[in-house]
Amino acid sequence: MNCQDIKPLLALCGDGGLESSDHLRVEGHLRDCPACRKEVLALQQSWELLGEFEAIEPDPFFVSRFMARVAERVPWHDRLIRSMRRALTPGRTLSAVAAAGLIVAVGVAVLVAHPRQMERSLAEAPLNGMDLEMVETIELAEQFELINDLDFISDMDVIDSLDEPAVS
Repeated sequence: MNCQDIKPLLALCGDGGLESSDHLRVEGHLRDCPACRKEVLALQQSWELLGEFEAIEPDPFFVSRFMARVAERVPWHDRLIRSMRRALTPGRTLSAVAAAGLIVAVGVAVLVAHPRQMERSLAEAPLNGMDLEMVETIELAEQFELINDLDFISDMDVIDSLDEPAVS
């Protein structure tokens, strides 16, 4: 075997995680290859150094603080869904349905009132001469149904020619 095939197996060799056939092949390669022997030695020294470090115990409240921080980072839409689920528990269902009904009623009222207010404000708005001319031109074009299915430039040419007397 060559070094490229052996290198992935070197770390497993020290742990005893290799099958006996792979272990024999690695051992045979290590007898003949000084570079791979050097790498195995470096791996063994690394494991020995790691064994010298003391285990660090976290603060007893670390987990609760960590989970609180994670909870703070929950996206807003997930928090909204959670609060809606809590609101829909059997004891709170009636109040949630009433609140939803109120929101729908207010929304419908706003949607019904808004177009009327918009029409009223447009009707009360003062028009200057150019605005009046445009309204008259559009009304005239609508009477002749010229705006449907024409592109914009030809629409304007047709509208401009409406005021001119027809030549036959």
